[in-house]
Amino acid sequence: MTQKIRFYRYADQSDFKLSLSIDNTDQLPGINSTSNGFSFEEKPKTSFKINFSLGIHSEIFNIVTPENSFEDENDFHFFISYISPTSRKRKTVELTKSDDISLNEIKYFDGDILIDPSEWFGYISFTGFAVRKKSRREAKGFLTDKHSIVGNSQEFTIYIDPIEKFDGSEIEMDDGQIPQKNALYQLIQSNPPKIMINEDAPEFTLKMLRHKGSGDRRALIRDTLFAPILVDVWEQLARAGIYKMLPDSDYGGEVISPNELAKPYNSIVLDAAKKMYSDADDPEQALIDELEEDPETVINERLHQAVQVIGDLNKYYEKCAKVYWRDA
Repeated sequence: MTQKIRFYRYADQSDFKLSLSIDNTDQLPGINSTSNGFSFEEKPKTSFKINFSLGIHSEIFNIVTPENSFEDENDFHFFISYISPTSRKRKTVELTKSDDISLNEIKYFDGDILIDPSEWFGYISFTGFAVRKKSRREAKGFLTDKHSIVGNSQEFTIYIDPIEKFDGSEIEMDDGQIPQKNALYQLIQSNPPKIMINEDAPEFTLKMLRHKGSGDRRALIRDTLFAPILVDVWEQLARAGIYKMLPDSDYGGEVISPNELAKPYNSIVLDAAKKMYSDADDPEQALIDELEEDPETVINERLHQAVQVIGDLNKYYEKCAKVYWRDA
């Protein structure tokens, strides 16, 4: 994760507790939790309300206020900013102080919005902000101008169009903006991992990858062309997990077990080990042993072939070849 270096006093994100909920009704489809929010099982056909609660620790006012000055929650606005790149929309809603009484140092602010799914697509990301109501005397190291943002919460996401999953894998797929303009996709190494398809990719490429059918020729082509992407993603994830197993070259140490890795790398590396050392009595130990002796061979030779097996590359290619290369 890239660390932001700030030259002014900014509230710690841990002091902003954003939570949101959806008013569920019989007219809405099922809602599932994701790594950073919620996803509908299918796109809603009716409008729905999202409720927000932003808890602010009183300590932030000591952090962002110049010395020998006093400020509290009345000196700030609290907003939710919500953005949907696919919908080309960016909006804010101001929160109001909650009537709930807190016995600790947390101040709560509430609000809600109504989402019309005919106007929103893809996903919506939500972040809470604290913003100065008015300017105060300048002070070195502090943000004192009116409308200065002095703190923000973590980001939550609601997927209006459901996240797609392929072949029982735990890899989510979505459309969005990616850093490289003409690339097709980007792997986001989260839990669960996500493949972000470039929303500016060619029209018919996106139509193919979004095709939801099964058992027809379009689905066959879609799955065959997607298979190498899945193989590449598994290799990226497994490679990252294996590097986490290796000792720090500056401080020495031993190769750690895949079981000591965080999710999802533990299960991904174990799956790769079972393919790389399918003849071994203990594939996990075989991986550890070879990493201690020759990590370059594992990472640059064995892994690349193992993920082809995990991604069933032969299966998808043969299914397609049988249809289009069958002898007349």
